[in-house]
Amino acid sequence: MQKTSEGVVKGVVTGIIKAPFSVISGLGKSIFPSSKLTDTDKSLMAEAAIKLLNSGEKADQKKWENPESGINGTAMIEFISIDSGGTCKTIKVRLYKKGRKIDEGSAKVCRQPGEFWVLVEIM
Repeated sequence: MQKTSEGVVKGVVTGIIKAPFSVISGLGKSIFPSSKLTDTDKSLMAEAAIKLLNSGEKADQKKWENPESGINGTAMIEFISIDSGGTCKTIKVRLYKKGRKIDEGSAKVCRQPGEFWVLVEIM
């Protein structure tokens, strides 16, 4: 995988985790650094990842697709653990265009009850 694409997923995941979840509609406009992704791509990806973080179980995945850009993707929970009383989830994001994988990456995020998710590690 190319270093440029690794940066794209890192930026996507980092932005999702730092953003308040009550503002889903505005996530994609400013937090995704990739010029490969349209605003619609970013919004669809953010919604999939947020749904998984808030209610997904291990191996659950959310798919999204933007017919206008030809880009689609999946977000999947790889691991869930309890760490210092909080929940941690490792989420993998994969991007595709025309059936070909163009990017992927994983991140571990944790949350104490009643708080926002916090990025712990990019993998």
